[in-house]
Amino acid sequence: MKTRLAAIISLISLSFVLTSCKSGEIINGEVPNEHLAEAKKLEGTYHGQFNGVNGTLAIHFEGNRPVVTYQNENGTDLLNNDCNSQIGQLREVEVKNQISSAVFDFDPGTCNKKVAGRHLRIVAKEASGSTQLTLGLVETATGRPYCGIRGPDSVCEIHYDYTYLYGNFSR
Repeated sequence: MKTRLAAIISLISLSFVLTSCKSGEIINGEVPNEHLAEAKKLEGTYHGQFNGVNGTLAIHFEGNRPVVTYQNENGTDLLNNDCNSQIGQLREVEVKNQISSAVFDFDPGTCNKKVAGRHLRIVAKEASGSTQLTLGLVETATGRPYCGIRGPDSVCEIHYDYTYLYGNFSR
């Protein structure tokens, strides 16, 4: 439970930290040349769990384009539910001295009504000589109406509560 909470807090706090990070423009899923050497340091095979299921996460490059694949004893479905989910192209990368996170397109396949997320965030961290990756994917996004007073106006908005599927991998 503490690990899950820590992973969720790190994903949420990352959004506040990103304002001080540089973001590379992503075209056709390719890492910009100025960040390619840093990005290639993440290339390799990582072992861990996603949503409680043991598996292997691999990152390799085809030119400047990172390709992320997942494998467990049941196949290559990250959701492990015969969903035929797929990790797609790189959408964004955040850099703070090194690559701190990347966002990839995500297709939940036949589980598109069970999983709300269409992007998979991978947060990278170096610790004690190893690289650790934390993956986060929005499982549900529940909207609730909120009405209140802002200045002289009455406003109504939808506020969202999120639950996440997450994973931790290292090498």
